[in-house]
Amino acid sequence: MRIRTLSIKEIKNKFKGEWVFLQDCKFDKSGNLKLGRVTYHSSNRDEVYRKLRDYKHYKGKCAIRYLGEIPKDLTVVLWLE
Repeated sequence: MRIRTLSIKEIKNKFKGEWVFLQDCKFDKSGNLKLGRVTYHSSNRDEVYRKLRDYKHYKGKCAIRYLGEIPKDLTVVLWLE
């Protein structure tokens, strides 16, 4: 079964409140996600990250996004090595 590429708007509408793992992503010049193929989705973040291991040798552009309401008091730390 072929998974079609969706716009970020379509993805947000279809998978509201879920974590999504996207492949074959297209970004605009500012780095904003525009298109992607939803490879896996779940309301459970850990399930999506576990599924990511199956694609560790994938060479294309990928993204993981949470498509729900983000709490106002949430703090996010990005760690780059």
